[in-house]
Amino acid sequence: MKYCLPLILFSVCLAVPASGQSAIQSLIASDQEATKAPPPVPADVLAAIQKQAKADHPDDFSTQLYVIKNQSRAWQSLYQHKRPADVPQKVYDGIRRDAKDDFGDDYSTQLYVIGNQIKAYRELDSFDWPKDVPNSALRVIAGKAYRDYRTDYSTQLYVIKNEIKSYRRLHSGEP
Repeated sequence: MKYCLPLILFSVCLAVPASGQSAIQSLIASDQEATKAPPPVPADVLAAIQKQAKADHPDDFSTQLYVIKNQSRAWQSLYQHKRPADVPQKVYDGIRRDAKDDFGDDYSTQLYVIGNQIKAYRELDSFDWPKDVPNSALRVIAGKAYRDYRTDYSTQLYVIKNEIKSYRRLHSGEP
């Protein structure tokens, strides 16, 4: 019997894309499809990127250049990125907001975090709940993960998997 996470925590149940692409690959692919030419990075954003690159790598010009290019491309990807069709608007907005709040002007980290959170959300949404753990225990596990990490889907997923593993060990006689 398959237990679906939405029965425990969420009100919607969505399918994992059959494309086989990682969340980050999907993020980049959807960016490439959105427009052919990326928008120019605003002067104030570019100046902040350049200033941070110089501060972080004052004597390493090749690294400064790499950081500037990488951060500029990431800003463009974030600017162009659209919500994946299988992710609810509220979830997507929360993921974007949390990434921006946590990583500010580090656009490449924002992009990475958004991709990982979308991937984790999809995995949670289609999670194959184990048959050997009672529903009551699964509800406790999932409820605690949700309460403690409400918008951090990758941590929710980690906690759920870890708690299921621990539950099994406790009930199998292993210390």
